[in-house]
Amino acid sequence: MGFLKILKKPMGSNDVNIKATKTTESTAFYGNDVIAFDTLKSVQPFVKLFRNLQNVIYFDDICTLDGSECHLIIKGNSVVINGEVVINSLVDLNVFLNLDSNSVTFEDMAVTYTNCQKLYNTVLVSNFESISAQKYLTGILISKFGLQLNDIHILLNSKNKFNYKDWCYIKLNGSNEYIKCWCHIDRDSNDERNGIKIKFYQEDKKSLKKNNLIGFVDNLNVTDLFLNVSESNLEDDNATKYIESIDSVKILGTFKIVNSGSESISRSSTSSSLNSDNVGNENPAEKLHKRNISMVSAITQTSKNSFASKNSLSNLSISSSIQTEKINKKKIDLNLINYKDGLIIKPIPHDGISHMDSLLRMLIPMIDCLKKYGRPDKFKIDKSDRESIMFALPSPNSTRIVDAVLQEKFFNDFTLIDDNQNNSTAQISMNSVSDLLVDNI
Repeated sequence: MGFLKILKKPMGSNDVNIKATKTTESTAFYGNDVIAFDTLKSVQPFVKLFRNLQNVIYFDDICTLDGSECHLIIKGNSVVINGEVVINSLVDLNVFLNLDSNSVTFEDMAVTYTNCQKLYNTVLVSNFESISAQKYLTGILISKFGLQLNDIHILLNSKNKFNYKDWCYIKLNGSNEYIKCWCHIDRDSNDERNGIKIKFYQEDKKSLKKNNLIGFVDNLNVTDLFLNVSESNLEDDNATKYIESIDSVKILGTFKIVNSGSESISRSSTSSSLNSDNVGNENPAEKLHKRNISMVSAITQTSKNSFASKNSLSNLSISSSIQTEKINKKKIDLNLINYKDGLIIKPIPHDGISHMDSLLRMLIPMIDCLKKYGRPDKFKIDKSDRESIMFALPSPNSTRIVDAVLQEKFFNDFTLIDDNQNNSTAQISMNSVSDLLVDNI
C-alpha cells in the first residue's frame, strides 16, 4: 500500500516534485490518456478481485415466484432465475424483506423463500463486495493518475478551498437518461446545519442568480462515492479495459430534487416497501426490463419553476419535504423530493484534458465537500478504519472481501434493526456489513 502513502497528508504548494515520471518500459492507451506500466500493475490485482467477485455464487436454491417453483441464483451482483439473467446489478435496485410473508421483493418481483432473511442478507453481502471493489480501485487511481495532475497540490490542499464549477451530465441511479447541467461544488461553504452541498443548475455560472437550481447532494446522507465501472461484465482481467469502463462518479446517497409539484413521478423514492400484489405472470426478465425509470423529465420540467412559493406547493405523489435553502443570501422555501437511490455524474472533458483527469478533478472536490474518507484533511487508507476508502481491503491474491466464516455468520445471525427508510438498499448494505467487519478485521 506504499503507493497510497502520498494521500495521507494534505499537500501544499511547496511540496517536492510530485508529477509522475512517464515510464518507457510499457504503456497502454486509454482514449487520449497514456497509462503507465506501473499504473496497470497496481490496478491489476483489483481487476482480478472484481472479476472473481463476479463469479461468486452467493445463493443457489429453489424458491417460489408467482406461485411456481423457480431456481434462483445470485451470482456476483446479478440474479439468475431458471437460467436467465433477470437483474444485472443488484446495487442499482432496492430490495425489501417481508418476514410476515417469507418473501424478498426485488423491485416488483416478490420471491418467497423459507429463510428469507438469509436471502436478503445475501443481497447485502453481494452489494458490499461489489461496491468495495470499486472503492479500492478509486483509491488506487487517485493515487496513480492523481499524481500526474500538474495541479494536484491545489486539489489536495484543504486550505486552498478550491471550488469546482463545470458542465457535466447527471442521471438518477436507475434511470437510462442523462441531462446536461452546471455543477457547482463549493468547498468553502461551512453550513453544518443544512449540509455542505454539491449543486446542479440548469444554466451556467453566468446565470446562477436565476431560479434554475435542479437539485443538490449534501453531506447529511451520503454513504459512499466512487469511480463507477459502467461495464459490469468484463470478459477478462485486462486492466486497460477495466479503466476504460470507468466513465462517471456514483454517489450512494440522497439527491434532493427541487420540484414545483407539477410533475408526477412514477417511482417512489422514499417508500419502504413495494406492493407485490400486482405482480402478474410475466416473464421475470420482461418485468425487470419495464423498470425503465425516467425521472429526468420531471427534473427538467420542474427546474423551470424550481423555487416554489409556499402558496404554490402542491401535494406530491411521493413523500417530500419543504426545507429552507439559503440562496444568494435570501431564504427561499423549496419543495424537495428526496430521491434516495443516488446519482451518477459524468464530467464533460475539455480539449487537452484527458477523461481520467476530468473525473479526478471532479471527484476529489466532491469527496472533500461530502467529507468522506478522511477528507478534506487527509485520505484515510487504513483497512481497519471503516471511514477509509480501503476499508476491509483483503490480502493480496484473495478472491473475496468477506471470508466464508464471516459470511456464514452474517447470513445466519444478522437481523436488520435500523432499516432507515431514507437509505437505499446499497447504503444499508455498506452500513450493515461494515458493522460486522469492523470488529473482525
